[in-house]
Amino acid sequence: MNELFAVDPQSLAEDDGRYCKALYDRFGFHNGIFMAGLPSDWKAQVRRTSTTSLLSARCGEFLAQAKRKKFVLPVDSELRNYDFSEMCSRGLLAGVVGKRLIDSAPSISEVILDNDMLRAQRDAEIRTSPFAFIEAFQPLILTSSELHLIDKYAFGFARHERDLKESWYEFFRLVKALGPTSSKPLYRFVIHLWDSVSAMPSRERINTSLDELNSFLVNQPGPDLEIVVHYSDESVPEDQHDRFLLAAHGGLCIGWGLHFNGGESTTYVNYLSEDQLQYQHKKFISGRQF
Repeated sequence: MNELFAVDPQSLAEDDGRYCKALYDRFGFHNGIFMAGLPSDWKAQVRRTSTTSLLSARCGEFLAQAKRKKFVLPVDSELRNYDFSEMCSRGLLAGVVGKRLIDSAPSISEVILDNDMLRAQRDAEIRTSPFAFIEAFQPLILTSSELHLIDKYAFGFARHERDLKESWYEFFRLVKALGPTSSKPLYRFVIHLWDSVSAMPSRERINTSLDELNSFLVNQPGPDLEIVVHYSDESVPEDQHDRFLLAAHGGLCIGWGLHFNGGESTTYVNYLSEDQLQYQHKKFISGRQF
């Protein structure tokens, strides 16, 4: 899950661009694999590749889908100093498509017709630590202007247990730390809670703790955190383990939620299909415009 591939923009012209659609259908949150924004001028190179009307249409659709599905992730400027072979050897890239970037790399046609390197990877087992969750959430954080955490137990930052509270603080500090590398600034991070949960602190305690948390994070660029409290007659997750991180273009189901315990246990996270994502939007964020 979250594997990153470099694609040679000029290779999109292969066989008059006939493999473009198959290529961009492989990338995205619905499959859990992504394209790196490399080389730094990759969009300009795609446009320069469009030398015929047919190729221009196919490359234009590739760029349109990249924008709509947000499958191209920004790459930290420091990583651009490495060549593609070194990025692969360091584990910064899962692979490269296009022989112009690396001689041994497969062509687009080889990847589409004969190679399973871009097979879907929608889920992963991770440690229950702030850093591990951030690694899993990173593509959504880097490409979203608004995120919604659907977790009726996500009030750990307002609890008195010191270890739990510090873990939540570290989690949100890491969320904000990704801001400078994001392709789209994250303006809103909304936490959804339910008043029917008996262990939830009082609303006054929640609001006070949220103010304290935002004050702690005030020197980091990024959004203030918001709380939405749903009341007993509203939709409630069917199971205590149904938790989601939702954006307009992608979403994750989180097996055990953000109950940090120092990474001593594990949980599963998996990307939602497009139908599942639409269903969760309607269920928990109905009428809200992203």
